[in-house]
Amino acid sequence: MSKYKYHLIKNFTTNGNLGISTKAISEITTTAIKEVEGVIIPDSHSVLFKTEPVSCRFNGKGDLFINIFIRVKYGYNVGEICNYLQEKVEQVLMFTTEIRPKKIHIKVDDVKS
Repeated sequence: MSKYKYHLIKNFTTNGNLGISTKAISEITTTAIKEVEGVIIPDSHSVLFKTEPVSCRFNGKGDLFINIFIRVKYGYNVGEICNYLQEKVEQVLMFTTEIRPKKIHIKVDDVKS
């Protein structure tokens, strides 16, 4: 049995059901984050982080919630980076999975030079 939870995407295909795991959504999100200039994804095994840098969950209604932990490089506007990152992640998920996240929470841990 897989340790990942799957979300069933209804009305996606006439040939059957499609399920996507939270791990797949996390990987897609991580790839989108890596494309944003000025953002550092912390190592999930660092002392400061007790959790993965990206975590996803679906509630009982099928709404997707994403938590992202990042560091921002010195000299970048934190607010602009976070707004852009939320838009980027939403666009990539819509393009690749047709799932629109309900909330994308970004937590900035540090500013690094």
